[in-house]
Amino acid sequence: MKISIGKERTFTATVTVKQPNERGGFDTESFKGRFKVIDHDRQRELRSSITEDPDKEVLREAWIGWEGLIDEDTNQPISFSDEIRDALLRNPPVAIAVAQAYFPSLSNGMAKRKN
Repeated sequence: MKISIGKERTFTATVTVKQPNERGGFDTESFKGRFKVIDHDRQRELRSSITEDPDKEVLREAWIGWEGLIDEDTNQPISFSDEIRDALLRNPPVAIAVAQAYFPSLSNGMAKRKN
């Protein structure tokens, strides 16, 4: 196995968002999220400095881009920015979906996060 110590690792994962709808069900849509791997020490540091929502702090640092995210009003692609990422992480269904895409990807899909 080849491995590079200290090199930043990135990956893409499908983010599937289930938004509640007026019919009492959910509308399900997906996009590709681009993430960087946050090492254990940095995750521990982020989690210990934040008491309100430590996973969200990890996701703020890990989520570095997306593809296929479309503005509902203009039908145009939404370019990545920290401001838009943070706004999306304030939307509970999106934040849950991003967490469900990121954290299990780090353990080959074997770990499940509490949400």
